Amino acid sequence: MKQLIKSFDHSHHSNDPSATPPPPDLKGFPRVVVDGSFIRVDNKKPFYARMVSRDPDIEESALQQNDAKHKNAVLESVTCNLEAGVEMLNSQENSLAKIGGRLACIALSLNKVISSNASESNRAEAQISFEESRNQIREITQSAHDHVALFSNGPSAPIAIAVPVLSSWEGLSISRCDISTPGLKSLDQGKVFGKGDGFFLDYNSVKRAFSEWRKLCTTNRLQWSLLRDHIRWIKNSMNRLHSGGKWNIPPVRGNAQTGPLNRPHKNN
Repeated sequence: MKQLIKSFDHSHHSNDPSATPPPPDLKGFPRVVVDGSFIRVDNKKPFYARMVSRDPDIEESALQQNDAKHKNAVLESVTCNLEAGVEMLNSQENSLAKIGGRLACIALSLNKVISSNASESNRAEAQISFEESRNQIREITQSAHDHVALFSNGPSAPIAIAVPVLSSWEGLSISRCDISTPGLKSLDQGKVFGKGDGFFLDYNSVKRAFSEWRKLCTTNRLQWSLLRDHIRWIKNSMNRLHSGGKWNIPPVRGNAQTGPLNRPHKNN
């Protein structure tokens, strides 16, 4: 059991559900979406190659021409990156839905144990069912999308997507689901019956885990909506260009190391 817990718990107190993990180093962007792929940031590259697209038509030197062709290429690349972010959030939502089903099974197992009509064998079967659901949750939290983990055990730096907003570039972000919350950790280290390792769960501990799970689902849907809104705005800009209207590429500001992006989560 301890070995399974450590597989997705990177804190120094993985056996203590009430322990607070040490604050991680969240400086910079560990990953960014470029050409629809989730990659690590290469600060040696110019802004567009580092944060938008590796297409040679979108090099900073070419963008100085500022014509409709290059403007459209930038908007298409940003749309591709936003759509990749939406796909990751869809994968995250599917995983959360599966976890929700397993939490319901855990609640059912607990109900069977505390029932006054339950026999010793019924309670033992409920514990087995609980362990199966718990192990499935552990497996689900190992899920990844495009080699990027969907879940984290503790705060993690967001995945950034560079988008043009008015006269600047802004960093939208996708957060991994943090499963280091007290309720979810209690379920992972608990039991409903028997003499095995773990402490006994009660109604309140399961209720708290459900509450934390719902918050993760809400955060996922808010991020999904934010990205979908920006896709709509970008496509509106593309339609204006195709109709002969105006849209200007925001200037690149900021130093070569940090880039010009406003910090992630500004609008989340």
